[in-house]
Amino acid sequence: TLLHGQQADWENQAVFRINKEAPRSTSMPFPSKEAANGKLRLESPWCKLLNGNWKFHHTGNPTTRPQGFEAVTFDDSAWKEIPVPANWQLHGYGAPLYTNITYPFAKNPPFVMGEPPQHFTNFPVDNRNQVGSYRTKFTLPTEWKGRRTAIVFGGVDSAFYLWLNGKKVGYSEDSRTPAEFDLTSYLQEGENLLAIEVYQYSDASYLEDQDMFRLSGIFRDVYLWSSAAVDLRDFWIKAGLTDDYKTGTLEFIADVSNKSDAEAKVSVLLELTAPDNSKISLPNIDLTIAANKTAQQTVKVDRIENVKPWSAELPHLYAYEITVKDAAGNVIAVLTGKTGFRRNEIKNGQFLHNGQPILIKGVNRHDHHHLTGHYVKRDDIKADLLQMKRANINAVRTAHYPNDPALVELCDELGFYVVAEANIESHGMGYDAASLAKDPSWYEAHLDRMKNLLERDKNHPCIVLWSMGNEAGDGENFVKMSQWIKQRDPSRPVHYERAQRAEHVDLFAPMYASVTESEKYCRDEEKKPISQQRPLIQCEYNHTMGNSSGNLIDYWNLMRKERLLQGGFIWDWKDQGILSSKHKMTDCEDRSGKKLTVRMLGLMDAKEGLYAGGTTVEHCEALNMGGSLTLIAEARLNNTGGSIGGQPLIAKGDTSYSLKISDTGKLEFFIYDNGKWHSISADLPANAASQFHTYAGIYDGQTLRLVIDKQVVATTPCTAKITPNTMDLGIAIDTEETARKLNGAIRRAIVYGRALSPDLTTAAPEDAIVLLDFTKDAEKPKAQKFFAYGGDFNDRPTDRSFCCNGLVQPNLRPAPHFEEVKTIYQEIHTTTVDMTKPDLQIKVYNESFFRSLDYVTASWKLLKNGLPVGQGELALPNLAPQASQTITVATNHTPEEGAEYFFRVRYDHAEPTAWYDKGQPVAWNEFPLPWTTRQPAKTRESKELASFSANGQEIIVKSRRVTAVISKKTGVLSSIRDLDFEWLRSPLSLNFWRPTTNNDEGAKLDHNLKVWQYAGARATASSVKAVKDGNDVLVTAEINIPAGKSSATIIYRFTGTDQCIVKTLFRADQLPTIPRIGFSAHVSSRNGSLEWYGKGPHENYNDRQTGSWTTLHSGYVPNMFFRYLDPQESGQRTGIRWAKLGSPDSPKALRIDAQGADLLEISCYPCSVQDVTLAAHPSSLAQRDFFTLNIDHKHSGLGGTDSWGATALPHYQLPSKKEYEWSLLLSFDEVPVIMPKAPIRRLPGLTPGLPPGAGNPLPSATAPSAPKATDNNTTPQ
Repeated sequence: TLLHGQQADWENQAVFRINKEAPRSTSMPFPSKEAANGKLRLESPWCKLLNGNWKFHHTGNPTTRPQGFEAVTFDDSAWKEIPVPANWQLHGYGAPLYTNITYPFAKNPPFVMGEPPQHFTNFPVDNRNQVGSYRTKFTLPTEWKGRRTAIVFGGVDSAFYLWLNGKKVGYSEDSRTPAEFDLTSYLQEGENLLAIEVYQYSDASYLEDQDMFRLSGIFRDVYLWSSAAVDLRDFWIKAGLTDDYKTGTLEFIADVSNKSDAEAKVSVLLELTAPDNSKISLPNIDLTIAANKTAQQTVKVDRIENVKPWSAELPHLYAYEITVKDAAGNVIAVLTGKTGFRRNEIKNGQFLHNGQPILIKGVNRHDHHHLTGHYVKRDDIKADLLQMKRANINAVRTAHYPNDPALVELCDELGFYVVAEANIESHGMGYDAASLAKDPSWYEAHLDRMKNLLERDKNHPCIVLWSMGNEAGDGENFVKMSQWIKQRDPSRPVHYERAQRAEHVDLFAPMYASVTESEKYCRDEEKKPISQQRPLIQCEYNHTMGNSSGNLIDYWNLMRKERLLQGGFIWDWKDQGILSSKHKMTDCEDRSGKKLTVRMLGLMDAKEGLYAGGTTVEHCEALNMGGSLTLIAEARLNNTGGSIGGQPLIAKGDTSYSLKISDTGKLEFFIYDNGKWHSISADLPANAASQFHTYAGIYDGQTLRLVIDKQVVATTPCTAKITPNTMDLGIAIDTEETARKLNGAIRRAIVYGRALSPDLTTAAPEDAIVLLDFTKDAEKPKAQKFFAYGGDFNDRPTDRSFCCNGLVQPNLRPAPHFEEVKTIYQEIHTTTVDMTKPDLQIKVYNESFFRSLDYVTASWKLLKNGLPVGQGELALPNLAPQASQTITVATNHTPEEGAEYFFRVRYDHAEPTAWYDKGQPVAWNEFPLPWTTRQPAKTRESKELASFSANGQEIIVKSRRVTAVISKKTGVLSSIRDLDFEWLRSPLSLNFWRPTTNNDEGAKLDHNLKVWQYAGARATASSVKAVKDGNDVLVTAEINIPAGKSSATIIYRFTGTDQCIVKTLFRADQLPTIPRIGFSAHVSSRNGSLEWYGKGPHENYNDRQTGSWTTLHSGYVPNMFFRYLDPQESGQRTGIRWAKLGSPDSPKALRIDAQGADLLEISCYPCSVQDVTLAAHPSSLAQRDFFTLNIDHKHSGLGGTDSWGATALPHYQLPSKKEYEWSLLLSFDEVPVIMPKAPIRRLPGLTPGLPPGAGNPLPSATAPSAPKATDNNTTPQ
């Protein structure tokens, strides 16, 4: 782009700083030691914070920015105000935009003003590149007179110009490190005017393509600071260790500037205060500095005996005090902070911290807050870190930029290893020839960002590795940057994932290397001489998108075994949701006059209508057409290309009628007639992505027509009769082929039961069956709070919920996998030695590298059939780091034949910490004991008889209180009535499907495994026979399952004591793997309480159950289903011996027992499977009068290697071409279920409540008050 005949600074990779101060350490001078005592940096009297409300102007294109606004005389009285710091998109200017890789502008580096794809948010010229203009005024404190004044912008996205009092001061890029400017020569007496012009996109944006919401503006602190003419411009405190890792070394580099016109003599003194309050002083640095020059000097101490090294386990910090004095001995400035003695190196294939091959139990972290976007306060960061401590996390990677400076200060204090990453990612350029890593004209821009990071954070002991960036390709720019780092700071190894195993990085830090690949790396690397080996630390692994974190234990079983594997950083810490408002599910109405029931499952605005998610119209006979119909959709498309299965505009499932975009990217209209689809297609308009068009499909019983904007574009003869079905009508979604969704917007959707003439398709005659006008509905107030993700702001391009990968939700509420990480990351491990006798022998291992176990107490508990029968304190020795010891525990218990025993050991904080109260657990393990064999439940003994009768449609079995009905058509239970209470709202059908998870969808399992989606519900019986067998009734059903040649045999044994054994043999044909195997039914929502003996209390799956413990649990069904930001499969509990569903208001309860050796799995959704599948947000889950009860024999693993292709590991999958056999016992009891007291349970890791600033602003289901269930805590008791 040329402005005024020149290439603009903000579209020139060679221009990234103008008149900007060189980067330096984070610090602040104080006038004296006393003034600095106990104060944070920004509390200095020589610091003036400019945060507050500033005047603000916003425009969508640089050509319409307010020219001359920097002038003191400019009239800004009509401007509104905006808070600083803030992202302007969160204050009504533009909209947040989330994209992972794709640049949100036309890709043509270094330019950003080209025409992007039509569907992009910035396709309109008047929104091509937003500019924010800021103005604010300040007056300097009188005490600053005669001193120098600088201004610091902590973070501005993406590039900005600065003026003071109408004079241009400078320009800056690199949004994540401080931009500092010397204002001294621009200042005036009294009031001063600051003017800042911020560009949404610039050439800097090519290096800031991080996987996050793209938000603009001044989003970190802005402050002025004052210094004397002679100033400690920068310093470096290098506190190291000798080869014995006990003796300290200390080097102090002082960089002093003299901005006066006379020679100056100064002295600089560094003094450290040890944790025991002893002092360490270095010799004075005495300097004579010429006028307007800078001088640097170094002092060293080679040996400091018996220092206390810093580590994440024991973060010993030495307070430092730097005093700068003039020639007369007067104090010029005092600077304070903290440092720590440490040493980081790669040696013999391992990363060593203080000589030890530590394990990185890490997580990636963004600066993100659900209310303020990229503006995070110190307290917000501390809340993040304290919650990480509760998960036993010990390391943070600053993904993918330098986080706010408070992060490393707090990591020093609390104890976290930090991989500090430069603000470099150019993922959208790819990794081949176009990569900016290979373009020498971009080298200086790369290097500048690395310098900004290293110089800012070099004094922090928590930083153990420097990272050159993320996903920016590799080439000469990174080779040269690595050379600069190694010359500047050889004390820290260099990390960069895209360099893979190249020589310019010191370790192999892959992303999402599988368990198998990790093991293979070890075998390959071991072939080298040990001095040439390098460790593997995954910079990203265990992608925790939605319901994920499967197979984390497989990773760590390998990592704890292999010398070359030293952990990794989970992706990532927090769901990047933004608290927003949307319309309620009931805000969309049918305006046809028929008032059909409509559910709004997406988001609307008055301009584009329904732009995200979908809408359903509840099935009714009026929607089952006969010989003619018209479907009309006024739509704009984001994706005009191909997609798996296509994109529905209007569809009554896939087996009646539909207007859609085909899988090849054409407009398509079809009707379905008894197994055959009759369709017609046509090309889309060239501007279908940028403009709305009215698309219509018309059928008159003789001809199929496609119409675009009243023009017939295709016809074909057809005389088929439209097959009716019971599917809800879907708008932008397909309620039968649920994986199909529209990527676009619909303003209106109309259905007629007759064939309209093409010229009426834009007029909407009054006799419509369905008439939805989303633009009108969008005028209603948005009253539903929710966490928004990509696309929810109509932001384009977008990767939707791919930003929701957190161990915690946006408000720090832990996801279920939080407890899994906490358990696997724990530092204390118990294994069995001899558990065959009541005097148990266990081995306790301290996995820590620097800390003994004097900080914990230990206890044990013996459980019989899920209930405690013995407990006591564990005589725990003060184990040294990496030491283990065998301990004998006398349980004094005589085993009871047929009972099941578990032994549990738990380790608690002996004293309170910043993140946990005294007595909270840091580690635990449990073990099944081999004393006896569990005896599955048996039917009750009785002489009472069961009887049956039969007719053409069903078999009816009666016992004492229960009447059961088995359909001859399906072979499954269609009714179970306990006296006057009906348990089933739908048949107890075979079930092989789950609502797909994000990992499932990333691996295309929603498409590839769909043969199983309706296989259970659509199964039919080839034979159903009933016979008397003694006192019992035996019903045998032979089932044909519409999944290849799969089949099943179900044998029901009904007793006279209101019980039924259900024995199933399922024979799977050679087909794709199976999501789950079991039974499913709708049951009354009156039965909201579930007790179970098995794994819990939080949800768990076969590849994510390490963090769950075995005992008696109870929960309230709506709370047992975790509401992921993007709804999906949830709520599973494994290892079920028995479960009981009921209500404290009713004496009736349904008990389910596992029969035989195999245990069951169970879950209960608070709605239907389809509700979960179609909802875009938890607030869109329908409020039903039933729950979906799932009784599983087996359930496939979740996976967690990645979320874009990897499936669960093979040993967690359910293969086909195999027989599965299981048995369960249904009992109908008069014993009420114990209802847990609301709130149902504390979420994992939260005791006694959510951490500061983490309050949940969203409503959640709660249960009525009732007695508290036994042993239902979120920590194992």
